[in-house]
Amino acid sequence: MKRRSIWAGARNVKVFAAMAVLALLIGAFGLSLFAALPRYVAPVRVKLENRPRNDRIVQAAADGDLPAVKRMLDGGASPNSIADFGDEYVGLLSTASGAQGSEPMVRMLLDRGADVNGPDFWGGNAATSAAVAGNPEALRLLVDHGADVNADDDGANALAYAENQLREAKGENERRRYATTFAILRKAGARPSLFPFIW
Repeated sequence: MKRRSIWAGARNVKVFAAMAVLALLIGAFGLSLFAALPRYVAPVRVKLENRPRNDRIVQAAADGDLPAVKRMLDGGASPNSIADFGDEYVGLLSTASGAQGSEPMVRMLLDRGADVNGPDFWGGNAATSAAVAGNPEALRLLVDHGADVNADDDGANALAYAENQLREAKGENERRRYATTFAILRKAGARPSLFPFIW
């Protein structure tokens, strides 16, 4: 009886050792494969020096103040204005397509000549902002005007943002907004990002 239990223990050690070696090999292969994949962080930021800077009009768009944005456009402000919001530059159309923006504001900017694919600091565009905010009305309008739904926003795109926001949505209304946003992007040809969100 003792001999069998000693032999069984030795056999278990061999199986364990073989499994440990296999796990190390798989881990090493996985790390080398991961190292070969493209990096998530874009090495070069978009240069926006040629676009007019106007913090006031972009702030008005961020506040959802349509009359103020219209007044400044009428006064000569560019629909392609950018603003410095601390560590990055953001565009007027992208801001208008975000959380406080509205379809009428986006329409007004497009009618005034805003570049539908004007990039922000990280490479995304107004469609990216609409996806992050879950703003399907603005997104539909942007898509109808030729927005690039696959713009690379530092390794992600509008579809990845919408999917992530849908997964984290709390209430039914929020889920519905992001589900609609996701559906619009898929219909417009948005491709899934290479990497899922990990934050």
